[in-house]
Amino acid sequence: MQSLETFLPIYLGGLGVEPWLIGAIFTIELFTIMILKPYAGRLSDAVGRIKMISLGLVTSSIGITGITFLKSCEGLIFSIIIFSIGVAFTTAATPPLVSELVTREKYGAAIGAMETIKDVGQALGPIFTGMILMYVAFEDALLVISGLLMLALPLIYLRLR
Repeated sequence: MQSLETFLPIYLGGLGVEPWLIGAIFTIELFTIMILKPYAGRLSDAVGRIKMISLGLVTSSIGITGITFLKSCEGLIFSIIIFSIGVAFTTAATPPLVSELVTREKYGAAIGAMETIKDVGQALGPIFTGMILMYVAFEDALLVISGLLMLALPLIYLRLR
């Protein structure tokens, strides 16, 4: 997510999107996540954490891919909403999954480790994306990120089945 938030304003500016609309797009992203997270958490209670995380990864990947191809204002907003739905699904289901994998006495340590991993990803994601952007266009970098999300699916199933 951090890679997208770091470079998307530059990309959108290059497409000629007005600065106020770039801000509005990020507001739409965060508003969508904020509204959907409680419902996504409830849904993960009903259908299972792995299914919600998987659905979130696929949905986020579709949204990121959409950004590369749907360059109209409406297309970009639609793609960001799809991406945000995926983020809400994934982020609502991950902490409960982590808590289910450890004993009650280890909740703090497990959630702390999970948040640290998230922080490392948020710190390294923009650097990784910046290195990719040295060699390929922004659209190609987005497709790489989208592909990495899809590659995470089999890893989740192999590790947590």
